Amino acid sequence: HIIDYVGEVHCDDRPQSDYDLSLYRAQDGTSVGVDASRMGNEARFINDYRGVAAKPNALFEERRNTAGELCMAVWSGKDEIKKGQEILVSYGKGFWQARSSVIIEEPTSDI
Repeated sequence: HIIDYVGEVHCDDRPQSDYDLSLYRAQDGTSVGVDASRMGNEARFINDYRGVAAKPNALFEERRNTAGELCMAVWSGKDEIKKGQEILVSYGKGFWQARSSVIIEEPTSDI
């Protein structure tokens, strides 16, 4: 265990947030997530491995804390993370596919 992923626990959709992780999805459509865009800890700065390393050295994993609450945590992978190495996870293909479909419009100039 490296660190818990801390943020605002919510039950709404947050498609604009790059810091939102799903904790629970029910078959009836109910979902619970944790969003670290406005509050959180150091875990919100963990980056995706793509463009940095050949593979991730850590992973996100749901777990229950000592109080029995569902939470998200960052765990090391099977390989040792050495001092000075950046902690990297896989955000998943869905994360990148959702962002590649967004079209960024350039502001128009009146000049």
